[in-house]
Amino acid sequence: NNYEIDRLKKSIAIDREEYQMGVKSKAQLQVAEDEYNYKQKNAALQQESLRHDSAVTMIRKELSATTEKENGKNMNAFMNV
Repeated sequence: NNYEIDRLKKSIAIDREEYQMGVKSKAQLQVAEDEYNYKQKNAALQQESLRHDSAVTMIRKELSATTEKENGKNMNAFMNV
């Protein structure tokens, strides 16, 4: 994601420079800026999603470990009866 964001920043900088040089029209620049903004927001949302997925994975591991521990205690108590 960071690579993609860096690439987008360079691309929009080139688009703006081309607009100033008269190579691109204002409409072309606006389309490029809209695409840049969309892709930047999309990348940020993907990073946020990965953070949430990581947090959920950690919670699941902790719950699984706790459940296994409790099941082991219950089994030991059952075997001792």
